[in-house]
Amino acid sequence: MLLGEGPNVIGREPPAGIWICHPSVSREHARIVVTEERAAIEDLGSKNGTWRGETAVKGLLPLADGDEFRVGAVHLVYRGPGAACPGATATYE
Repeated sequence: MLLGEGPNVIGREPPAGIWICHPSVSREHARIVVTEERAAIEDLGSKNGTWRGETAVKGLLPLADGDEFRVGAVHLVYRGPGAACPGATATYE
């Protein structure tokens, strides 16, 4: 999924722009903020936490291409600008 500039909320249901239907994901779990060529992730007070690698996300943490992060029990990989072809979709494991 391509992220738009500004806040991109990850959650289990609307109004989150990125839906992950998993019981370990809160309704509004985390947010990826994209500005120009940068991105950062923050937890939104979720019950099961947000992690970048082995680091618990507290406040805004920068994301780089290839960073692995977890929302609840769901593992994801951030692909930075230019990492995917236009119109390509992300693969979630």
